[in-house]
This record gives sequence, C-alpha cells and structure tokens, in this order.
Amino acid sequence: WNNDFATVSGDDLLGYEAVIWQTGDNMTAVDEDDRAALDDYLAAGGNLFLAGDNILQSLYNQGGGARLWYQFKLRINYSSGTSGQYDVVGMPGTAGEGLEFTLTGGDPDQLMLLNDQPVEVAFEFAGGEPAGTQTTYNDYQVMYLPFGLEKVPTSMEQTDLMIGVLDWF
Repeated sequence: WNNDFATVSGDDLLGYEAVIWQTGDNMTAVDEDDRAALDDYLAAGGNLFLAGDNILQSLYNQGGGARLWYQFKLRINYSSGTSGQYDVVGMPGTAGEGLEFTLTGGDPDQLMLLNDQPVEVAFEFAGGEPAGTQTTYNDYQVMYLPFGLEKVPTSMEQTDLMIGVLDWF
C-alpha cells in the first residue's frame, strides 16, 4: 500500500485473514491514519505481522497516542533506537521456533516487554534481548519484529520466517 496515493482504512483491511505491514527503515512507518485502520482491523479479530527498522522509535517520537498504541496493541515498550544486535534466534514453542540468522544490517529498535501482559518473546538477539514478539489479545494476534524482512539474509530464511508467522496465525 502506498499512502502517497491513498490512505488505508480498516475497511480496506477487513477482507484479509492476515495483514503484513512491512516498513523497511521508514521513520514515519505507522502514522495516525495507519493506526486507526489497524485498530479497526484488529478489533475485528485480525492477524497483523508488523516488521521494520525504527517502528517503535518513530511511534515514540510521535508521542501521545502513538506511544499508547504500541503499548496497548503490541504489549511492549520502547527502550532505545539502537539494539546493536544482529544475531537472531527463534524461541521454542513460538512462531520463530527453529529459525536462526544474522541480520544483514539495519538498526533494530530495542524493546521491552510490559509486565503481566499477553506477549511472549518469539525471537531473541544473541545477547538475550527480545528480537521479536507475538501477542494474542482478545480476538487479535500481532507478530512484531524490530527489523525489516529484507534484513533476513536469504530468501529461504525469509520464507521460513513467513511460514512460521502465518502458521502461528
């Protein structure tokens, strides 16, 4: 979807079993209109795969409702715009199980889990920090990665990652 041509709405998304929102390293990746559309989609029981560098940093910088959005929808908090980590390992029993790869660049955000929330670490960086989360809340599910899919080194690893996420939904 290209927001330069039209703003996405919840109605645009409702017909899809899963929405893949891949932002790359765009610093304004999820604006207020995007969040409203995603809210409508998730409220209807949608499955969202959200991936890209700087998503949390962008939302943090937008302030106010943008910060509340990632806390309430993703069940995580922003820690820093730089994790400094590139080695990623999928966690057992999650969508990432069995996956292991080294990112080819980028600058993944560092995130923190919110206490007592329905979120689990699906991927970890080699240092033990979360490198991706999966959330099931009410009727919706969200997989979040603080790096773009283009940073996963091979097409086979990208495919395996997508299969794991879509199977989890």
